[in-house]
Amino acid sequence: MNLFYFAPSMRRDYIDSILARTFAQFSSVKRDYDESMRQRNALLKKIRDGEAEREDLGYWDRTFLAKTEVYHLYRKKWCDFIRENRDIVSAFLPKYALEFHYEDSIIEHGGPGALE
Repeated sequence: MNLFYFAPSMRRDYIDSILARTFAQFSSVKRDYDESMRQRNALLKKIRDGEAEREDLGYWDRTFLAKTEVYHLYRKKWCDFIRENRDIVSAFLPKYALEFHYEDSIIEHGGPGALE
């Protein structure tokens, strides 16, 4: 029940910990996602500071997008599982009217380079 009271980053970390225990390959997916985000953000800072050109961003945009899509699929699996099993959880908590709503910030893209 504490999941409802956690800050968003703590909720995401909790979901990721469940996914890591459920799917052996998820830790690698998460690590790749985090690394591509760090690299892209570092390049964005260099662009801001005039140390790199915006054209250099294409590779990291495509890489980050690819890693994000895979990462998102795992989160979707978790959400689908919760939705499919909500009645089971409700049986254990009969006093509560449970609802499940998950919002992500994924924007459907039009192909490689959509972040550019």
